[in-house]
Formats: sequence, C-alpha cells, structure tokens
Amino acid sequence: MSMSTTERTNVIVDENYSGLRKESYRYVLPGNLEATGSIEIKLDMLLYVEGSIKAGDSIEAGGSIKAGDSIKAGGFIKAGGSIKAGDSIKAGFGVVALKGIVCLRVYAGICFWRKSTPEEQKITCSELKGEVGWGTLEIRKL
Repeated sequence: MSMSTTERTNVIVDENYSGLRKESYRYVLPGNLEATGSIEIKLDMLLYVEGSIKAGDSIEAGGSIKAGDSIKAGGFIKAGGSIKAGDSIKAGFGVVALKGIVCLRVYAGICFWRKSTPEEQKITCSELKGEVGWGTLEIRKL
C-alpha cells in the first residue's frame, strides 16, 4: 500500500510576486493569497489582498497586511504593522501585530488536534477594533 504525502509549499511575497501591483501607498494583489505551508511577506508598504489570505502554516509580514475577506493560518500570524480583515482573523498559534488589529472577530489558539497553550491563545496588539471570538487579548501600547 503506497502512502501519498502532501508537500507543503511556502510562498514569499515580494515586489516581484506575480500579479502584484504597486499603488501610491500599498501593494495590491487581486484574488486570494494561499499556501499549503507558510506565507512570508517582504514588502516595504502595506499588502492588500482583495480576497482572503490562507496559510497551512504561519503568516509573517514585516509591515502591515490587509484582506478584503478573512485571514487564516494553521500557525501564527505576525505583522510588524497592523492586521486588517473584512471578516475574521483565525490563527492556530497566536496573533501578534505591532500596531492595531481590525476585523469582525479574531481567534487565536484554534488547535483541533490538541489543547492549545495560553501562549498560543494570545492576541497581542496596540489596539483592537473588533471582538475576540477565542483567545486572550493583550494590549501593548506603542
């Protein structure tokens, strides 16, 4: 009996990423941004994805990220700026934004195969505009 393995693909978004267009203060990506592995965003301005952002592992950005729909990661979501979503933000292992988080609801520590730790349930930001669906909010002033 042969076993199939699913290879996780990681995505790096930089200024040369296919379909990405530069506007005056941000980069815009039409549609969705998805990876079975991690997504690493290496841009000098805000990344706005018109649809949703979804990673099987983690999402990490040096700056700010914004999605017209939801942002979801099996691991953590970290941004050196803000994290904004038109719908929800869900992470298996915590959400950290140096600046604010804006969404309808944010969930951290959503882990289905084991009980998540208190550290994995942390939602850390300078300001939250939305509500916590699951997790522990920690406000850190800049």
